Amino acid sequence: MVEKKKKANFIIILIVVLLLVLLIVLQMLVSALKKKELEENSNISVSTGTDNNNKRPTTVKEIIENAGSSYLYMNQSVMIRIYADFKYDLYDENGNSKEKYFMDIVDQIVELQQNSFYLIDEEKKFEIFVNYDKIKEKYTVKINDIEDFYDESDGDLYLKISKTKIAPQKAFGVSNDLYGTLFLRGMRFANTIIVTGEREELPNGYYKYPTEHIKAKLGGNKVLNLIFDEDYEGEIAPAVHVKTKLEDVEKVYKDASFGSSKEGYLGYRSPENYIFLYEDEVSIYPYKYEANEYFDKYLSDYCETGNLDKLVSDFTTQWSSYFEFEYDGEKQDLKLIFPTRGIGIDIVSNDSKGITIYNNYYLTDTVKNLIKANKITLEPDKDLLFMTEQKRRESMK
Repeated sequence: MVEKKKKANFIIILIVVLLLVLLIVLQMLVSALKKKELEENSNISVSTGTDNNNKRPTTVKEIIENAGSSYLYMNQSVMIRIYADFKYDLYDENGNSKEKYFMDIVDQIVELQQNSFYLIDEEKKFEIFVNYDKIKEKYTVKINDIEDFYDESDGDLYLKISKTKIAPQKAFGVSNDLYGTLFLRGMRFANTIIVTGEREELPNGYYKYPTEHIKAKLGGNKVLNLIFDEDYEGEIAPAVHVKTKLEDVEKVYKDASFGSSKEGYLGYRSPENYIFLYEDEVSIYPYKYEANEYFDKYLSDYCETGNLDKLVSDFTTQWSSYFEFEYDGEKQDLKLIFPTRGIGIDIVSNDSKGITIYNNYYLTDTVKNLIKANKITLEPDKDLLFMTEQKRRESMK
């Protein structure tokens, strides 16, 4: 009897042990299956969105749309040109490179097409050219005609361009009769200002007209800057004369574009003028903030050819609104300043980087592309006309 009981207990223990072993094996199998599933999921690319499902893309349209961009159309008349509205620009809004995003798309299209092609985003103004060597089965990439684009370009420039803004415009209307007549006559000095006395030439390139209580900077036959002295009695703007206290001006014309009464000056950008008011004088510049296709073309031609002689001719033959001009053809040095247009040229040894664009230059796509390509310089936080006025003011103290 005892022997039978021992045998029964042994069988029970054996069954329990076997169940425990089986349970351990099942747990190991479940863990292995979960690990495999995690590994498979981790192999799915989600960084750029170029392969959001297990199905391999079979068209260019699928590749682009899998990347979160909008495919538009393809033109294959001479070269394969693929037009799209891409999810990103070449750099993002923080100036970070999107090289990996675009190269991932390029890799997939190359594998699919095995041919040369362009990727073009007309809205964002860039094109990516992929030159595929069928013999070597390799490809090279140019972005906006630049090899090693991401090594040569600067994401900070993209950020600066997007944030470049001219000083805020204010409702300050000049009502001075003399200035109004000048403006209507295209700022032509002759036959507009009746000079009753001898004019004096000042060291800084200005002329003083003591009887009229004005000073003027001339470019050709045009007035580039007109200054009313403290003894000038005519009205400058409604409720404003030269001797009007800055605090009183500030009460009527609030939130100046530049300065404050506490700083000793007020500056306003109106649709057609920059006006600077001090305790002892008022300075007015006519200006234009609009696209200048001629300037854009001059800059593009020079950056392409490096022909500095032609650049000098282009900028000085028909345009006389420059404040400074010096040229040494032998050394290939040029200084040419257009404050009212927001462009300063200070080229040394024929280096195009000496061309500086300020925030009062009207940025077109042409100029933006030259800046992005590091061919010319951008000063997004500086207004060249305001800087010129500060220099002028200092020179007359």
